[in-house]
Amino acid sequence: NGRSGSTSRVRGAGTGGGPRGGPLDSCTLQYECLSTSVESMAFNQWRICVWWDSTMSECRKQSGDRVSHVCNGPETEDKEEGWSEGEEEEICREVGCGTFATFGIKDGNGCNG
Repeated sequence: NGRSGSTSRVRGAGTGGGPRGGPLDSCTLQYECLSTSVESMAFNQWRICVWWDSTMSECRKQSGDRVSHVCNGPETEDKEEGWSEGEEEEICREVGCGTFATFGIKDGNGCNG
């Protein structure tokens, strides 16, 4: 499969919580639900993945909820609506060493800050 390294996983730390339910309409609320993995690939490439997890102690989303929109690239076809929970629903980008993997996450109505 061309993979040559190890994978590390990071879970958001949570910063204060709040009531369960409702949109993740701020960076802080998203951070409290997001987990990431970084996998070393061949030829100085990295696979960066992100998913959300309602079991994290400070996450407001509930099991069975969905995040309204997620993008893992700049093209229209990179947008997914109704992002489900769990590592099996992760979205990933492969990037070269020294570059950034960017993701867009929007939950709820209106503009998110």
